[in-house]
Amino acid sequence: MFKARALAEFAAIGDGDTAIDVVVKDAAGRVVAEDVRPIRRASDLCVCRWLPDAEQEYTIILYNYGRVYNLGQAGCN
Repeated sequence: MFKARALAEFAAIGDGDTAIDVVVKDAAGRVVAEDVRPIRRASDLCVCRWLPDAEQEYTIILYNYGRVYNLGQAGCN
């Protein structure tokens, strides 16, 4: 749950074994923020920031593009 008109942030970092992407969707399923990179600029550090227009729950999708385990940490404000 994120509050309206207050900066929302989500970050994820992996252990360096694979690339990751993050997509954030609002309650209606619309993408409100994403950190998605082409493979040549891939990273295992993603940060999304957005300004919610209403207090609501958001879906945060974390993609791991490797075939190996990527130990990571993620969190939000």
